[in-house]
Amino acid sequence: FFGVQNAIHSFSAARWLMRLLILAGTAAALLGIGLRVAPDPLALRALTSLAPLGYPDRGRVLRYVEDDPAGFERAIGTSVDPNGFGGLMTLLGALALAQALAANPVLNRRLLWLATAMMALAVFLTSSRAALGGFVVAGLILATVRYRRLWWGIGAAGLLGIGAIVGLGKGGAFAERLIEGVQFQDQANLMRLAEFQNALAIIRAYPVFGVGFGSAPSIDLTTGVSSIYLTIGSRMGLVGLGLYLLTCAAFFGLTTRAFRRSSRDLSDAILGTQAATAAALAVGLLDHYFFNIEFSHMVALFWLVIGLGMVLVQVSSTADAGR
Repeated sequence: FFGVQNAIHSFSAARWLMRLLILAGTAAALLGIGLRVAPDPLALRALTSLAPLGYPDRGRVLRYVEDDPAGFERAIGTSVDPNGFGGLMTLLGALALAQALAANPVLNRRLLWLATAMMALAVFLTSSRAALGGFVVAGLILATVRYRRLWWGIGAAGLLGIGAIVGLGKGGAFAERLIEGVQFQDQANLMRLAEFQNALAIIRAYPVFGVGFGSAPSIDLTTGVSSIYLTIGSRMGLVGLGLYLLTCAAFFGLTTRAFRRSSRDLSDAILGTQAATAAALAVGLLDHYFFNIEFSHMVALFWLVIGLGMVLVQVSSTADAGR
């Protein structure tokens, strides 16, 4: 956040950073899709060759739904974890979608639509329901706030998906997994429920400042939960969780005020950072990698986007002062 604040001082520099993020996200999506469709031995050999850089070279290198090699293989790119890769694609895909709809996009509009499609496909191939939900949240925000024509695309995509499942029998397993996830019937979400109950027990026992970032102080309790909010609540208590939520609310309040008073190009960019941040916060309901020291690059990306949004607020204030 502070790095972006110190390095980016103009709208042109902010557009350059958005361009770089979208291009990097597109490259990551293409790599993830390529590794996913490649034969397993080739993908495994390519990923384990990164061991000198710290990539795991044994164990669960390739990932499958419910760890069943006979089942659906999950796209991971070079992110090790498929859920983390899905969150990466969701956040950057939201930025790309916002720019594809913008009046004056940072890249060629066709390239932006292709980038958005590639990142959306990568999200689907991760089989991460949280990431898919975050992508939908971003689309709904963009369609509701400004780009009404996006509703047609959302509706068409929904009908196409239903038609493929019902008429062609394609994607039935994924749809079944989505339904099981909503009903908390599958193994992954049953484990999440146990984690949620454990985190709530920690918060009840240590409500003010939590248990910190070490081990739980009792053998009856274990730290670690797949939710940003419960992670913060259990480790930093309700004080930390309240400050986190207040910071996010301040971001949306300040950017919304700037959005309303800014020129079309600037407000389009602000809305993109809002959609990306909202997507990440939605993902955070069921995953924790945007607040987890083991995924420091994801945490950095999250705060980078918030920092970018605040740079745009400052640019808007400067523009107002110059009038």
